[in-house]
Amino acid sequence: LALFYGLKFGEIAVWSVDKAEEEFELEGHDGPVWCMLVSGDCRTLVSASSDESVKVWCLEKRAEMASFETGVEAKSLSFLPGERRVSCGLEDGSIQVWNLDTKTKEFNLTDPGMTDEVLSLSISHDGKNMAAVCSGYDRITVWNLETKVVVFTLKSEESIERAAFSTEGEKIVSFQGWGRVEVWDCEDRDLAYHFAGHSEPVTALVMAGVWTAVF
Repeated sequence: LALFYGLKFGEIAVWSVDKAEEEFELEGHDGPVWCMLVSGDCRTLVSASSDESVKVWCLEKRAEMASFETGVEAKSLSFLPGERRVSCGLEDGSIQVWNLDTKTKEFNLTDPGMTDEVLSLSISHDGKNMAAVCSGYDRITVWNLETKVVVFTLKSEESIERAAFSTEGEKIVSFQGWGRVEVWDCEDRDLAYHFAGHSEPVTALVMAGVWTAVF
């Protein structure tokens, strides 16, 4: 079992949870690491930094395999099904999708309604749709990855912090900093129900069973 964390000078520390010690560091970024992804087989790590790059690392070789220049800082990452493509949510509100095998950018997603940093990306289980949340925005933008167009938006009462698809893809769950958790119906494209009552901001959420996780 391994633990990964990014340091403010760009290093990524890899710790062994069993041994309770650092095993090695990955060096290559020139600024703080904002977010990371680990593949299901724990062989590949993807990281995004303030140096406007997204890097792909081979954990077995402890070496960099590829580096993608995004042009602006990436603030969120998400694998597409198969884990051979990665989506990057950028500081300017756009989204880039990169192919890890060909090491090339496949396409950009932009929308006039998204102009601030993309804090959250979630891909539906079938790989057809992507849910994105921008900083300070009160809505979730859902893209069709085949047609590359926005298929619908879900508007809340306050700004949304994070959002994620349920495993079966029929629901999206989101939370807000002021203590409200919302569950959205993707077929009706409307709020199904919500949970309220926290007196302090909600900063993390985990779901069990058929649900995915939001952090």
